[in-house]
Amino acid sequence: EGFYEGGDFEQDTLKEYDPNGKLIRKMFCEKGVCQTVWTPEKGYIERKKIFEQNVPQPE
Repeated sequence: EGFYEGGDFEQDTLKEYDPNGKLIRKMFCEKGVCQTVWTPEKGYIERKKIFEQNVPQPE
């Protein structure tokens, strides 16, 4: 269960279920790159920014 943007690119929250319909994982996706943010065993997991720009800071 999820949302697709621009064709095949997953975007926002994606939910994965086992064959019995039990929720087994939630992922957060940006431009088709996903990371797990919740599992039944671990609960919520801190989400890291996927597309973080490294901009040099002036000294």
